[in-house]
Amino acid sequence: MADPEHEQTSPTAHRWRSLLELQDLDVAIHQLEHRRSHLPELAELRALEADEAAEATTVAELEERQSALVATQRNHEAEIASSQLRLTNLEAKMASAQGAAARDLQAIDHEVSQLRGHIAASEDAELEVLEELEPIETELRAARGRSESRALERSAIRQRGAAAVAALDVELAEHRGRRTALVAGVDPVLLARYDQIRSKLGVVAVARLNGARCEGCHLELSSVEVDRLRKLDDDALVSCDNCGRLLVRASQLR
Repeated sequence: MADPEHEQTSPTAHRWRSLLELQDLDVAIHQLEHRRSHLPELAELRALEADEAAEATTVAELEERQSALVATQRNHEAEIASSQLRLTNLEAKMASAQGAAARDLQAIDHEVSQLRGHIAASEDAELEVLEELEPIETELRAARGRSESRALERSAIRQRGAAAVAALDVELAEHRGRRTALVAGVDPVLLARYDQIRSKLGVVAVARLNGARCEGCHLELSSVEVDRLRKLDDDALVSCDNCGRLLVRASQLR
């Protein structure tokens, strides 16, 4: 007894089976292309980029604040250095001012006292600036560390993504090669109708009629329509009333 799988099919069955095989290939190609353009690695890279953009804004604000504080610190340092130089000169002048008028000595002593007060106030102000700078510089160092970690993570993700793309491209090339070979044997009339419907409805253009249900849209045809289809010749092209896809009846595959 012959194996049913190896029995020769009728020209009509071959015609419709070839079209269904083409449909299956196109669905597989579409799924591979979708996977290629929606790799999880792409989502991971976008998440990293979003994190980097958010942190870049924070870092820019911190660096601006740091720059202003450093400028203030340098002003305090300059004031302290200038006052300290003046104080040293006055103290030297007092030390060598033997026999100077009491009024002059009092004036120098008063200025020395003011300079010391000014220096102390400037040193306190500088200390406050340094205390304010410390957490900013700590956060900037941490941000630089996170940036380095993200760079390593980005590199690893890109390597994984490249490997995934390469594997998918191999599958796509294989499927597209099979499609090219298959299309050459598909009935031109069916192929033209198939391509026309695909351009309107998307990847699925032909579906089996399973009882009264279209496997394309999964909706039931009316009993009147089903009866009408059963009476048609197996070479007739029929479409689903609900979705417009080509329908393949069981009788067309025998």
